[in-house]
Amino acid sequence: MITFYLIRHGRQNSSDCNVNVPLSEEGREQARLLGKRMAKYPIDALYSSDLIRAVETADIAYEQMQTIRNGLDLKHQIDPDFQELDFGDLTGQPDAVSAEFLGHYWDTHQIYEEDMQFPNGENSYQVAERVERAILRIVKKGTTRHNMIVMHGMALRCYLAHKFATDAKRRVDFGRHLENTSITKVLYDEESDRWFLESFNDCAHLEDTPQLLRSAWNRDMSKQQVLQENFRIILASASPRRKELLSQAGYRFDICVSEEEENPKSSIPNEVVEELAVMKAKSVEKMLEQQKSNKLNSDYIIIGADTIVTLDGKILGKPADEEDAIRMLKSLSGRTHEVYTGVAFCLQKEGKKQTVHFHECTKVKILPMTREEIVAYVKTKDPLDKAGSYGIQGVFAPYVEGIVGDYYNVVGLPISRLVKEIKKEFNSVGEIPHI
Repeated sequence: MITFYLIRHGRQNSSDCNVNVPLSEEGREQARLLGKRMAKYPIDALYSSDLIRAVETADIAYEQMQTIRNGLDLKHQIDPDFQELDFGDLTGQPDAVSAEFLGHYWDTHQIYEEDMQFPNGENSYQVAERVERAILRIVKKGTTRHNMIVMHGMALRCYLAHKFATDAKRRVDFGRHLENTSITKVLYDEESDRWFLESFNDCAHLEDTPQLLRSAWNRDMSKQQVLQENFRIILASASPRRKELLSQAGYRFDICVSEEEENPKSSIPNEVVEELAVMKAKSVEKMLEQQKSNKLNSDYIIIGADTIVTLDGKILGKPADEEDAIRMLKSLSGRTHEVYTGVAFCLQKEGKKQTVHFHECTKVKILPMTREEIVAYVKTKDPLDKAGSYGIQGVFAPYVEGIVGDYYNVVGLPISRLVKEIKKEFNSVGEIPHI
């Protein structure tokens, strides 16, 4: 097995679009913390793009690794194929200009069957192709097993999206909110010639320094406080996976879960998940309105979600116990099934209420599994709280042969679609409660 640690560079000194500038002081500190983290792994090769922010991130991290691991001797290898996406005419433009274009780009991108190209720049397929080419060169060498690669946010997202088979219309949406110096771990099994995504956007090394996370930057604190006072965001789910996805998207929110029993009227999968999502959101809305201490005086969005797995039209919920989990996984082994997630949000804006709901469906193909493999996975306890008895983002990842649709939909929240639906309810980007 060959391991690739794909890392986004540290924060840079300029917010202008893709200019070749050095790291900021925050970026240098991120790189130092990254190095302390990476020193724990048996890294035997170090790569980066040739852009300054990537080179500096790799060099600073390597210095820290050498301090901790005496005798570590790696050659920092530069490969331009790991460069950021070529934004063409947008390169060097002020952040406000590129942000205005990107808002239009993301919306327009959704209706195109093929990847859009930035004006006089690249499209996501071209980026993914060159990154893939660079990684395959490392594989072909066959001399290293644990490779650390410092690259760029958009380039990494494009590569992951194409590599792990998300919908063509949404290829660039894969992981749009990457933290600086976050680690994405990809594995290549030489015997089966298969690739696996083991972890994504891992920034555990920054947990003790929240000021270095993206959500802490470029805020006008007075505006933030006003928005928090006047617009409340509530996640009506205890799922740690949904909490993580909503946090990665940049939202600040409260969690409130109703214990009211939910019984959908429909038995059709897409209708079931939408019904349950609406019930969860409305139940929390009703509960908070009845509790004096939590009375919803301000505007708000309450987000509910529900995920189910279906095979041959039959709904597979969460397993009752380990034997039930084994039974479900045995039925999924070697076959393609569907994952439905329904999402609903209750919105109160300027005193007016409405409820929006939708669903996404993703097809997932599972490799054939032996009973021993199934039992070993169930013994990890990972499947016991998950619909269909597995989690695509965890230790089950090596058994997922491929997907068609939104990856995050399988995790439990189609975050791109959710953001898109929320945007529809506001007159301008500035109104959106996104912090």
